[in-house]
Amino acid sequence: RVDCRVKIHFPKPDGSEGSHIWLAVIDCLEELLFCTPRELPTDFVGLAIGESLVITDERIEDWMVLDHDGSAFGGYSLRLFRDRLPDAQRDEFDRYVGVSRWSDSPHEKMG
Repeated sequence: RVDCRVKIHFPKPDGSEGSHIWLAVIDCLEELLFCTPRELPTDFVGLAIGESLVITDERIEDWMVLDHDGSAFGGYSLRLFRDRLPDAQRDEFDRYVGVSRWSDSPHEKMG
């Protein structure tokens, strides 16, 4: 099983910065992606856990494919954040994200 995720920016209703949220891709139909959040900030407004959202690919800021064995391809903003962590916190971050190995090539075996 492969888990596909996309990162989308959601401005606040007043137009201010808002949040950058990772969504699980449930299905796709041509250029439409059907997604749902797996976690949200506590003060997030406009979308709930388990609620579906249809987006187009131009909204995607980042993407990641996570295989059932924990191999991940993509997730470049997550990698940047992880690289800025002290070495002692990286394993904990990987467990939280569900990644056991970061892959740099789509041609590496993913499960």
